Amino acid sequence: KHIEREGREKRLTATYSVLVQEWLRKVDKVENSQKRKARDSKNREFFEKVFPRLRKMREDRERFNRVGARVKSEADLEEIMDGLQEQEMEDKKMRSYAVVPPLLLDAKQRSIFYINNNGRIDDFPAEYKERHLLNVWTQAEKDIFKEKFLQHPKNFGVIASYLEKKSVSDCVQYYYLSKKTENYKRLLRKSRVRSRS
Repeated sequence: KHIEREGREKRLTATYSVLVQEWLRKVDKVENSQKRKARDSKNREFFEKVFPRLRKMREDRERFNRVGARVKSEADLEEIMDGLQEQEMEDKKMRSYAVVPPLLLDAKQRSIFYINNNGRIDDFPAEYKERHLLNVWTQAEKDIFKEKFLQHPKNFGVIASYLEKKSVSDCVQYYYLSKKTENYKRLLRKSRVRSRS
C-alpha cells in the first residue's frame, strides 16, 4: 500500500513538474510579447501620471537592477544593501504566505470519510420532555434564586452555591427563561434604591 502510494505520488509529482514547465514557457511567451510590452508601457505611463510614487518606486528598482558602475560612494552601497535586504524580507514574507496544496487522493482514500454524530438527537419530543423534567424549579428554589440574584447580580456561580440541587448552567438557563416574567433589572433597581435610603 505504502509503496503504491509513494509510486503514485512520484508519478503525480513528475507530471506536475512537466506541466508547470510548459505553463511557465507559455506565461513567459505571453509576458515577453511585443504587444503585451506596448500595452504595459502605455498603462504604466497612465498610472505613473496619476500616482507619481509608482514612478519613483520603478526608477529605484531599475537603478538597483542596473549592471553598470553602481556604487559611487559609501551612501550608494548602503542604499543598495538596504534595498536588497528589503527585497529579501519581502521574498521571505511571500514564501511564508504560499500554501502548498495536498496531493490528489486516490479513489480509496477519497472514499474514507467521517460522519460526525456528536450532539445527534434521534427523538426530539422524548429528549425535550426528559430535559424539561430534569430542570424543575420548586417555589422555594425560585425564591432563593431571586434573593441571591439581587445580592449577587449575574454571578451564577455564587447563586448556585446556595441552591443544593442546581448547577451553574441550571441557574443560567433559569435566568434566561424567567428574566422577562420576573423583570430582574427592575427588581435590582428597586433593591439598590432601598439600600441607599
